[in-house]
Amino acid sequence: MNQRIKLTKSLLKNALIEMLKTESIHKISIRALCEKAGINRSTFYKHYKDQYNLMLEIENDYFEEIDKLLSRPSKSSTEYITKILEKLEDNIDMSRLLFNLVIDPEFKNKMFTKTKLRETIKGYKAEAPAEIFEYLYAYHTSGIHEIICCWINKDERENPKAIATLIIDLCSRPPQGVNFANAGSYFKV
Repeated sequence: MNQRIKLTKSLLKNALIEMLKTESIHKISIRALCEKAGINRSTFYKHYKDQYNLMLEIENDYFEEIDKLLSRPSKSSTEYITKILEKLEDNIDMSRLLFNLVIDPEFKNKMFTKTKLRETIKGYKAEAPAEIFEYLYAYHTSGIHEIICCWINKDERENPKAIATLIIDLCSRPPQGVNFANAGSYFKV
């Protein structure tokens, strides 16, 4: 990609991010976005279909940054999640934007797939019968997502390692009251 295209895309991304701080993406017009970026509309349409397409590229850029960070090996799941949380904290405005706006209904799933968080919560998969593991996975991923949302929205956040340790502790054992020995009884009516 040449420098001019990179600059154009950067201007558009920055303009959209700035506008999203005060306005819903559904109400942002391409005309207003281009005015904010100092780009004409025909240039916008050379690169993007609409503001949602631009937002999807911003999201993909975000995940690419996390992927680069995670390409270096970690010693433990706690260290791995700590790296993710440190990256989220380093780019707190973008993290808040992506986690809070829920523009992409698949964002949560992408977060768990692209960052390999799924692997970190398989601690008791060997113990859990197959028929309930996917439910436990859904339970934990939703819980982790909400923990991260709560944490990134705080002005005075706890240390990323403390939150990573909490996540690992919560995911290393089944929810209280779940009895793997009686897993089949959950589905008898």
